[in-house]
This record gives sequence, structure tokens and C-alpha cells, in this order.
Amino acid sequence: MTQVHFIRLPELRRMLGGISTMTVNRWEAKGWLPRRVHLGPNTVAWPAHEIEAFAARLMAERQNGGGKNRPTDGMVDGAGEGKHP
Repeated sequence: MTQVHFIRLPELRRMLGGISTMTVNRWEAKGWLPRRVHLGPNTVAWPAHEIEAFAARLMAERQNGGGKNRPTDGMVDGAGEGKHP
């Protein structure tokens, strides 16, 4: 069985440049950020490999000139189009 490493919210926020919890919730609700996993009744986390892939896509977009006109309040263009930040 493959071992999965999980990332809790404080680490996730740090990995994504210190974004707010509201931005995490908003991006997840829009489908841009991978969905959380419930590890227990009061514990959620995100699979590390999914967050790492998400961050890699952001970096690839930056290098390809994408994302120049993104709002600075944490909202992301392309809502409802299956795009990610």
C-alpha cells in the first residue's frame, strides 16, 4: 500500500505564500485547489502530492506568462470554468 503524506491547513497556507484561510476555502469551493480529506471528525488535510502538483502548475503558468491580470484579493479569474489560480 502506498503511503500518503497529508498537509494540514497552516502548512498549506505557508506553501502557497501565506494565503488566508478564506482564500483556501474559496479556491477549494471553486475547484481550483484540490479538495481536503477528512481524517477524523475535526481534522482535515490535503494530500501533499496534489498540493505539490497544484503549486507546480502555478509556477509553469508563471513561466509561460499566465496569470498577469489576477486580482490581488485572492479571487482568481476563470471562476466556474474549471481553471485554477
